[in-house]
Amino acid sequence: MLCCAGRPVMDHGDVSMTPNPPSRSPQRPSRVPRSQQASRPISSNYFDRNVDRHVGVFPHEAMRSRQPIVQRNFCPTSRQQHLVMLRVAVAILLLIGLMLDPRAQAANFKIALVLPDTAADPTRRAVVQFVHFLLNWTLPILNQRLAAPAGHTFTLDYHDSLLTTRDTVRESLIAAQSGAVAVIGEWFSSNTIPMSYAMSHYGIFVCSGSATSEDLSDKTLHPTLFRSITSDSYQGNVFTRALIHFGWQEFNLLADISVYGTSVVKVIQADILTRNITIAAQYMMAFADPAEVTATVADLAKSPSRVVIMAMQMEQAYAIMAEAYAQGFDSSWVWIASEPSSRIAAKLDEMTSPAAMPDRVYALALRKFFEGMIVVWPQELALGDVTFNDWVQLYRATVGDTKILDFRYHLFSQSCLEAHMRAILNLDQKYGTNAVLQRTTNATLEEYLVPFNSSTGPVVYTARGDRMGYFQILNMQDSKLVPAMAIDSQFRISPLPGVTLHFPGNTTTVPPWQPRFQLDAAGYDQPGVMVTLAVAGISILAALGAWVMLVVYRRSKRVRHLGLPYISALCVGLAVALTTPFLWAGEPTDVTCNASEWTLILGMSLALASLAIRSYRLYRVFDNRVLAKSQSLGSRSLFVRMITIPLIQVVLLSVAYAIAPLHAVADLVNSTKSVRCQATPATSSLNFILYCAAMALTILLFVGLAYLAIKTRGFHTTYSETRWLLYAINIIAITVTISMPLYALYANKPVEMFYIRSVGLTGCCLCVLCTLVLRHVVQIPYEETAAMHEAAMDHSMSDHQPHDDDGGYESHNSLSDGLESSAHVLAPAPPKIHVGTYDVRATTGLTAHWTPRTVTVRPTDGLVILSSAPPTALSPTGLALSTRALLIDPDPHVPDASWCIALSHAGTPSQYVRFTTESDRRAWVEVVSASGAVERGREWGSVTGPGNGRLAGTTATGGGGAGAVASDGDGSAPNTGVSVLGGAVGTALAVPGADAAGKQRGRRVRALSAAVRSWGAGATATSRSTAGDAGEEGAGSAIS
Repeated sequence: MLCCAGRPVMDHGDVSMTPNPPSRSPQRPSRVPRSQQASRPISSNYFDRNVDRHVGVFPHEAMRSRQPIVQRNFCPTSRQQHLVMLRVAVAILLLIGLMLDPRAQAANFKIALVLPDTAADPTRRAVVQFVHFLLNWTLPILNQRLAAPAGHTFTLDYHDSLLTTRDTVRESLIAAQSGAVAVIGEWFSSNTIPMSYAMSHYGIFVCSGSATSEDLSDKTLHPTLFRSITSDSYQGNVFTRALIHFGWQEFNLLADISVYGTSVVKVIQADILTRNITIAAQYMMAFADPAEVTATVADLAKSPSRVVIMAMQMEQAYAIMAEAYAQGFDSSWVWIASEPSSRIAAKLDEMTSPAAMPDRVYALALRKFFEGMIVVWPQELALGDVTFNDWVQLYRATVGDTKILDFRYHLFSQSCLEAHMRAILNLDQKYGTNAVLQRTTNATLEEYLVPFNSSTGPVVYTARGDRMGYFQILNMQDSKLVPAMAIDSQFRISPLPGVTLHFPGNTTTVPPWQPRFQLDAAGYDQPGVMVTLAVAGISILAALGAWVMLVVYRRSKRVRHLGLPYISALCVGLAVALTTPFLWAGEPTDVTCNASEWTLILGMSLALASLAIRSYRLYRVFDNRVLAKSQSLGSRSLFVRMITIPLIQVVLLSVAYAIAPLHAVADLVNSTKSVRCQATPATSSLNFILYCAAMALTILLFVGLAYLAIKTRGFHTTYSETRWLLYAINIIAITVTISMPLYALYANKPVEMFYIRSVGLTGCCLCVLCTLVLRHVVQIPYEETAAMHEAAMDHSMSDHQPHDDDGGYESHNSLSDGLESSAHVLAPAPPKIHVGTYDVRATTGLTAHWTPRTVTVRPTDGLVILSSAPPTALSPTGLALSTRALLIDPDPHVPDASWCIALSHAGTPSQYVRFTTESDRRAWVEVVSASGAVERGREWGSVTGPGNGRLAGTTATGGGGAGAVASDGDGSAPNTGVSVLGGAVGTALAVPGADAAGKQRGRRVRALSAAVRSWGAGATATSRSTAGDAGEEGAGSAIS
């Protein structure tokens, strides 16, 4: 029984009743002064400690003792009771407060991870999967280091964005509704922007380790977004600083049409305004459009700069470079890509694998083309940083591989995770766990962000939440991107130790931005061009030299036969045409573009016109039955016709040059510069029409000449002009036939075009020059020398001519002997047969060759028979020619035969007969003439042998008995007759020397006419021309 206020206290046991015996009284624990209690901090176990301190003061503790209860004189005062009760109440209140304090709760914070886990691209999918692996490996470590001391934990909530905007927003909303307090994602800026809009509505902070768009830096639109990677503004500035560092003043800018691409382009364009840097060409491309990639690369080849910056996704950058290699780009191009191309080495391995590219040679060459590529990359591997080294060593120790050094964006994502954890713990200290979990802190981005040192180096933010990052220049070496240079926050560029930057072509020397173009043209220093131009130059000298020689020997028999005006036009035309290869060589200019058209068209037209007019005269004389009296065939008239077409072409070319001239337009393709001659777009159609019209006239001349050559191919002329002309036409036709397909095949290759055109043109001109000009030039000196000797011998024999009293051989130079001479001309041939075996061949034909034949002259029958050897005198078989329709050319000037004659007969090809000696040839000429044949080139006079006609002037003969002449005689006859006998044999007769007795002259003319009429079996068509036309120097076979 206890009592208070002096009342006795009952106790148990045999204890003394003495109140408060000192030995039984429990010791009260010492109390802390109130001043010290007020100053001590309140901890979570404050209530427990105070309870333990006061347990022993309560009386019920004494009941636990075995001693009996005794009455003690212990009764606290009222003041002490109040004090105890106050302390108990304070302890209870403190315990309730600690229980209600949010900072005393252990929380689990959820961080959502929204990334394209199932991306279609296997390279990107592998990177995302490694990011998941690395974050799963990192989270327990950061929980232990950061969250455990505060009593909290963090977990990751994975969501697949499928790399689409719709799925990204949907998954982020699901994460917000599931209680996520922070988000990491997305991969692309285009998906991160709408996700940021959605998360800002919930007050959820978003961190991205790969989205770099400059639009995300606008905090009025994205107040809760920050990045562990630098923004595009930093990348754009790094691009311009790299250009300045390497000394490149002009570059090409390629970007895809995306938020990322347009963002980088804006920054670069704004940054170069204050610097001495310009954009040579800029292309904005759709993503993964092969047609646009091909067109862009083809146009890029013409750029004046060799530096290319690609602000685009990795797939697009790979497509651009692969197409550039396919189009022939060389190692002079420098390719600089932005940070998405940091995985291009893996893409290159994938695309050049044996399964994807079976052509291993092409694959290896493509991989070599990527060597030296530069990638501007935000520093992710902070080599040399202590924190980075710790993470790498810990990864190697726990995982056992080095993949942490091989992938991209994984450490930036790890930095996002650590940044979120530090920021959330910071908000937990400021606003409490409940506010963080319920996302009601209303904290700003500046309050949220906490600077720290991460695996990617120091993480420091700008006022816009952008990371002030460091950059690296990655260099493709041995098909791997290795860090080669470092760029600090002040854009200072410095090489990394132990690594040398290699440019394309495996060179360490900084290449120039200017293209070192190789002129795609036939340069004068090329050996083939030098040989071609040397041949053309020698041909020009030969043509001009031949023309000079023809002028010097203009009075020679051969030159008068050819016609000096026509052969001069041929030489000049060939020389002008042969100057064209000199204009085609070298780099074309406006002058050479226009001049080459003039020299080619006018030169060939002048040469072809001279040949065509000569062939035309032959055709009109021999192939027409009746010559029109109104059509003049004189030299002056023919010369006017010859220059008509070239004059028309001069007018057309002059108009084209005045109104629509050609210009040299340069095409820059890769490292090749090609120059084309073309008119402006406004005048191109007119230029085409005028030049085509001028060229069409040249083609018309060639076709007409070919037609005339075919028509006159059987005509036997004095110097075989028709035969050689046909040969030249055949060579020209073959050359053109071969050259035109080659020209069309190599139309876009200037060097090949030069050789095709120059060789073809030079070959055609040389063929004409050799066959129709030089062939005559080399013979003129020898002929002149022989003529001088022959004249001297004739002069000597005229003083000592023997006289035959029996009517033998005796020559006279006039018709003063009267009509008796004519009787001798018409006398019958002696009845004697002459037989011999000689070489015979046709005068025309490319395949004609010498063949032994038996030549038989039967004077009685008036036949010359060419039969096969050995001879059969009784019954000769072969070709029989009537002597009355036979024309003999005693000196046809056959190159491969010294002593031969030409026999021309109506209706049959002309034949050459080759003799072994000069005396043999002269004897046979006399025999055949005596049999009734007409000999060309013999003067009219007394003839010792009956039937031997000696005609004044000259006679030209042709195949099939064709021949034509217009000549003056010795006398004063005013008119010259042109006769076509048997439709094919003709001779021009001039009645020489007038007698005082007109009656006698008339008898001679009648006798001569009778001889001509009795000559051929066919009808005789006679046409007369004026003495002026007939007396001029002839064209074709006309001889004066």
